[in-house]
Amino acid sequence: MPRKIAGKDLRTYASVLRYVQVVVCAAPIGIKLLQPNAGYIIPPLGTINLLGIGFSVVLMGICSFVPWSMNKSRYAIATLSLSVLAGLIALITYSFYAQSFVREISVPSQNRSILVSVGTERSEFANRVYPGRSDEDMLKDQGIQEEDVARLWTRSSILHARLRLFCSYLATLISLNLCFGALGRIAQLRAEHDR
Repeated sequence: MPRKIAGKDLRTYASVLRYVQVVVCAAPIGIKLLQPNAGYIIPPLGTINLLGIGFSVVLMGICSFVPWSMNKSRYAIATLSLSVLAGLIALITYSFYAQSFVREISVPSQNRSILVSVGTERSEFANRVYPGRSDEDMLKDQGIQEEDVARLWTRSSILHARLRLFCSYLATLISLNLCFGALGRIAQLRAEHDR
């Protein structure tokens, strides 16, 4: 027969989930500081990278209060269900955009690879100089700096691609944060109900 979880255990569980929410909120900054080329964990956004990370941390921090303000378990359960669904959709969308707009360029002299986000529409220069060449070939030949990317793709297509990447990334993290918050709030409400 399964053991019933005591109210004290549920309160501890709720507290742990609050700390997990804090970790999820701070993760983008920590990852960027510890691992500047963090692969697909943080999308390469070019010049808006730090601004995007800061914005995501602030927005996730604000959203983390939403589940804890709910006074009924059914609202927290609905939030959990919707955030799981939204998170899966956002993760699939982010994966699609990462495959579409991010290119991995190996740098043998540094024994590593660098991820670069590109646009959706090539510039006149790229069409004239590199007809039929792959994105990776163009970047290896031209360079991977921001001005090189801007020379190969139109600025508006780069901006649109990076906004899609960032929004799907942010939606994934906010959904994850809401999941942990809703789980914690459910545990807290059940502990209060059991008293």
